Amino acid sequence: MLGSFVAMLIGVVTGADVAAVLGRELGWLAAPVLGVLSLGIIIANAMNLYCGALSSITVFHTLAPHRHFGRGWRVAISVVLLCVATVLAVGMAGQFDKAYAGFLQLLMAIMVPWSAINLVDYYVLRHGNYDLPSFFAADGGVYGRFNMRAMLSYIFGLIVQVPFLANELYMGPFAQAFGGADLSWVFGLALTGLVYVVAMRATGRGKTTD
Repeated sequence: MLGSFVAMLIGVVTGADVAAVLGRELGWLAAPVLGVLSLGIIIANAMNLYCGALSSITVFHTLAPHRHFGRGWRVAISVVLLCVATVLAVGMAGQFDKAYAGFLQLLMAIMVPWSAINLVDYYVLRHGNYDLPSFFAADGGVYGRFNMRAMLSYIFGLIVQVPFLANELYMGPFAQAFGGADLSWVFGLALTGLVYVVAMRATGRGKTTD
């Protein structure tokens, strides 16, 4: 992890290619230093791949709780994620900074509606009063396996943000009208929370659990 951090730090500070900077400043010592840094980067990426595979298996196991995802599944998922990551890295090599910044902004647009649902559910609807054993029940306990109203509210939140998105990957029509300002998070946060409250209270499910 330290090797990965050092390499990124050098790139941030110098704003140039790490190998070129080390070659110019360290001379023949650059080769062994780059070797050590490369090992650190490999280890960090291996951990990222491992975490991604485990997270994917967790999602699959949630959808199919009675299925066993053994070694074959873990290897297959890891290989698929590795291939996808490699293709993306090679494809974005020439404009990585812009592409990565656009990806992070899109990631925020994905997280904002779900954050709105969680915050509204906790502070407005249930006031922190939950049936904790139900969280660990295979069938969801008193809450059930899925909250369809929450899922539909989330989909609504994703859609309502699209016209207001403004990043390196996509520029919505309303964002263009606002001079390129990205206001998607404002509408995603406010409207998703409002829709979720209305949906839950309309069905009488937006109540605290004693």
